[in-house]
Amino acid sequence: EGSFKPGPCRCHRARRQNRGQRGKYNTLIVWDLATGKPLRTLKGHTDSVRAVAIAPDGRTAVSGSDDNTLIVWDLATGKPLMRFALVAPVSALSLSRNRLVVGLPTGDVEFFELVNLSSTGTG
Repeated sequence: EGSFKPGPCRCHRARRQNRGQRGKYNTLIVWDLATGKPLRTLKGHTDSVRAVAIAPDGRTAVSGSDDNTLIVWDLATGKPLMRFALVAPVSALSLSRNRLVVGLPTGDVEFFELVNLSSTGTG
């Protein structure tokens, strides 16, 4: 029989910033799963966040939004490292060590190679 011992984990959830704008969840919250407390809030999108991908090392995340942008985040500081403008909202994300695959509602798929992320150890 196997066993599972959870290590230090983080959970990411989008949050609606302005309750007057129904359905616009444009911030992300980084949670400490061991304590159940929020660690920080990531702000930068102006419309609903539709997808989040976390790098395998857990230091970097990418969020995609209806505002046609991708933001690469440093999870230790909560600061954006890079921002990309797209031609359409983001539907899906997949992130490996330094490659990002982005699905758009148009059916298009975009590929990015993330470089110069040495401050987070992912580049």
